[in-house]
Amino acid sequence: MKTNLTTVIQHRHVTKVFSIILAYSIWFCVAQHQTISQTYQAPIYFYDATHKEIQAPEFIQVTLQGSRKELYNFKNHHASFHLDASKLNHGNQEIILSRENLFLPDSLKLVDLVPSHISIHVN
Repeated sequence: MKTNLTTVIQHRHVTKVFSIILAYSIWFCVAQHQTISQTYQAPIYFYDATHKEIQAPEFIQVTLQGSRKELYNFKNHHASFHLDASKLNHGNQEIILSRENLFLPDSLKLVDLVPSHISIHVN
C-alpha cells in the first residue's frame, strides 16, 4: 500500500509545480550574476563655486555595466558628476568628463558618456 507522501509526489500537478519552482530558482541564481548594461541620467554638480555663476548642462547620459544584482542595487541618483569650480576660469570653456568625476562603486564599469565633454560658461 502506498503512503500519502508517495501519492502526492506522484501526482502530475504537484510534480509540474515543483519543477517550475525549481527551474525559476535556478534561473534566478544564475541571472543575478549575468553582466548587463544600464543607462542613467547623471546630474552635474559644481563644488567650491563661491561667487561664480556657471551655465552648464544639467545631465549627462551614462551607460554602466555590471552584474544584474549590482545594477539593481545601485541607485541611479548616486551616479553624479562632481566638478571643482574653483579651477574654472571666467568665460567659455570645455570640460572633458571621465570616470574620475563620476561617483561609482568599483564593481561597476563606465561604458559610455553622452556627451563626453561639455561646454560651460563661467561669470
